[in-house]
Amino acid sequence: MMHAALTTAVLIAVVLASASCGDAAEPAVRSAPAAPAPSTLTATAPREHPRLAPRAARAVEARRLPEDPIAGARSTEASRERRAKGERNRRLVYDRDRMPAHDALIEQIGAARARYDRARNEAALTAARAAMPAQLEKIQASVTKLDPWGTDSGLLADYAALQAALTASYPEAKLATLRGEPSALPKAQADFDQRLHAMRKWLEEAKRAKAKGEGKEDKPQGALEASRR
Repeated sequence: MMHAALTTAVLIAVVLASASCGDAAEPAVRSAPAAPAPSTLTATAPREHPRLAPRAARAVEARRLPEDPIAGARSTEASRERRAKGERNRRLVYDRDRMPAHDALIEQIGAARARYDRARNEAALTAARAAMPAQLEKIQASVTKLDPWGTDSGLLADYAALQAALTASYPEAKLATLRGEPSALPKAQADFDQRLHAMRKWLEEAKRAKAKGEGKEDKPQGALEASRR
């Protein structure tokens, strides 16, 4: 009986030893590290230096700045003067290229005026006035041919004024002189001549006018380089 108890004790010891070895051989299980909690901070983009800001943004900012009213008025006036100068030169060049037509028109107007000047009495003046509408119609046809759109020549207003004078004021002044008012016709003639003189002066300037870009190819290379400096 004692022998059986000893055998049982040995068996229990063996079983306990085996269990202890199995626990030691089993690999330890390590838990994975926990993921970091999401950050609650918001990333802030770096501010850009004003000088390095996009050009469009700088332009918008510049428009917000208060303007100098005096400088603004000067700039507007300078721009207006440049446009007026350019338009004047455009008309001069247009008339320069139509010089023969202007010469013919001025000759027609002079011939119509001469019919009034040659009238020695009221009957001759009446006949000259009766023939005038046909002459003025030809003059106007020449003006229309010269400038079909009525927007390019610098002498359109002058032609209209001379035609109006030949229609009314000039023959009326002639009639007043025939009836004993000697100063009437000389004044009308002076006004007519003053208008013609201004027209001829314009045409003389037109002869020297140059369109934008004209004449550059005729300059020597040195002059061209000097003009660019």
